[in-house]
Amino acid sequence: MIICIVLLCVLVSCSESKKQREPAAASETPIAVVSAKEEAETIVGWHTLEQKVLVGDITQEEARKKFGYYDSLLAASYPKYRMGSTKRVFPLVGYSSDDIGGKNGEGYRPGGYNWFDGNRHGGHPAQDIFVKDVNQDGIEDGTNHSIKVVSVCRGIVVSLRSGWTVGSDIRGGNYIYVYDPWQHGYYYYAHLDSILAIIGDTVAAGQQIATLGRSGKNAYPKRSPTHLHLMGLSATSTGPVPKNLYNELCESSRRNQSPHCPFQDVVDIATLSQEIVVDLKYSQEDNFVGEDLYGDLDVCYLREKPARMLVEAQRLLSEMKPGYLLVVYDCLRPRSVQRKMWNRVKGTPHQKYVADPDRISMHNYGAAVDVSIIDNEGHLLDMGSPFDFFGEISQPRFEEKLLEEGAITATHYRNRHLLRNLMEKAGFKSIGSEWWHFNAGDKKRIRQDYTVVE
Repeated sequence: MIICIVLLCVLVSCSESKKQREPAAASETPIAVVSAKEEAETIVGWHTLEQKVLVGDITQEEARKKFGYYDSLLAASYPKYRMGSTKRVFPLVGYSSDDIGGKNGEGYRPGGYNWFDGNRHGGHPAQDIFVKDVNQDGIEDGTNHSIKVVSVCRGIVVSLRSGWTVGSDIRGGNYIYVYDPWQHGYYYYAHLDSILAIIGDTVAAGQQIATLGRSGKNAYPKRSPTHLHLMGLSATSTGPVPKNLYNELCESSRRNQSPHCPFQDVVDIATLSQEIVVDLKYSQEDNFVGEDLYGDLDVCYLREKPARMLVEAQRLLSEMKPGYLLVVYDCLRPRSVQRKMWNRVKGTPHQKYVADPDRISMHNYGAAVDVSIIDNEGHLLDMGSPFDFFGEISQPRFEEKLLEEGAITATHYRNRHLLRNLMEKAGFKSIGSEWWHFNAGDKKRIRQDYTVVE
């Protein structure tokens, strides 16, 4: 209890030293704002709950209630767009998916697992990643260096345990939990040696958080090769539910090994600005087609001039609305993807909203973007309709009529004009059918300056 009180004081002190937040003024619906003190209390509360669950010092019924309470506060304290990121990194430096135990991730066995069983849980809902340590001293063979454990995602350290000693029955040994705001879940890293983070830390994807060790009741004995035990948990209404990280680890491993851009004469917007949030809707299932059309592509690529125009738009937004950020839903869209999209909508009412691949979309040149705005609390501005909603309510050409009829509010109208004004000042051109779409200038000029990306 003394440790928790001291930790709370430290967290509150650090949090309250941050710049004071401005009130959100973007939506008709009031949004709960979590104070710095509440953020700190939430993290301490989650950590305390996890420690009690571990040793069975709380009933499962009570633990489920508390988990739901603290998890919802975490989601409110650390909004997806403000704190999260799509970037994923392989958790062991110098290793890859080839080092995951079992064939095709078969080491993941969730049967019988219940997070609320604590240290006595069943199953093995995780991937074990094995390292080069024949003599089992926790030092990598051939390099004589400790093995770096890095955070898979951008997130917040919400619990950890250190100081494991031989004879302890704690199965995870020294471990860390990192909350992932983007996916609203948790990563659990176990069998660590030194822990280099503290509770409440915000860690970046790829940031070292520990060195690998052999701590843990079953990890320490000679029969067990040195490995990282990595578990992913999705937050649900009934508590944390394990998810298989195998495909995610394979993908992050592939990216680590082949990080180069697959297209010519384009730039990754993240190399020019760390403020612009990338949330490519066609690289996930959260789009009007309902499927991932991009596969491996989850980077916002643009031609250099449009990319710098987008950075300028973010600069203008920061001047007008400090703390506000642009969020990008689509950038370069290869024509091969355009064909997939066209085939899904051809012959349907949505056909008129998707460019025929033979006529070519400005996205196919890497010279168009779909964007919106995030306020200084990490919430999307309310534009009156979601992205990719096909209907009059999404079309700027009807805004005056929609406002007069009450289909959109004055707030929606102002938010759309804010977006259009800053994008047009940066050199983009809006269109009459989608509030989110902007071309990087005149279509004729774009066709002259750039070639189609297939």
